[in-house]
Amino acid sequence: MTEKVKKKPMRGQLSARNPKAYKTGRPPTTLEDLPKDWQKIMLDSAKEGGGATSYMAKLEIGKSALETLLTNHEQFRDTYMTCQILAQEWYESKGREMITGSQGNATVWSLNMTNRYNWRSSRQEHVGDKDAPLAHTTKKTDLTEEELMEELEARGLPTSIFKDV
Repeated sequence: MTEKVKKKPMRGQLSARNPKAYKTGRPPTTLEDLPKDWQKIMLDSAKEGGGATSYMAKLEIGKSALETLLTNHEQFRDTYMTCQILAQEWYESKGREMITGSQGNATVWSLNMTNRYNWRSSRQEHVGDKDAPLAHTTKKTDLTEEELMEELEARGLPTSIFKDV
């Protein structure tokens, strides 16, 4: 005769005996735990370039609560994704304003775009081993005698072997 082993609820899951009681830890954050106008708060912040830290501060939640809401609540996740688009649009519009003469700091803007949105300038791209020294090669072929002598002197090399005896 085999006994059925009852599965214990995993951490954070509701208990079968008491659906409102949790076995261990704090109950996960739900939409009901947020202010009634949570979507407006997030969207307004995003329209000013605010990101996840801003949402957490204004909703008075921590990082784990934010992650729980993103995982468990599609409505929150959809709002968050919309906010990310709005925040990026805010930063992009600031860049457009600067190139048309508005005050701003282009370096700070560029760093923000790089750090927030993985934006890259092609001038910053390097191919190969980042730790290897850069090798610069200059091809000097078909030099005249005068050009050869100038090049040797510029490099501090002896020129006496090329002088007439």
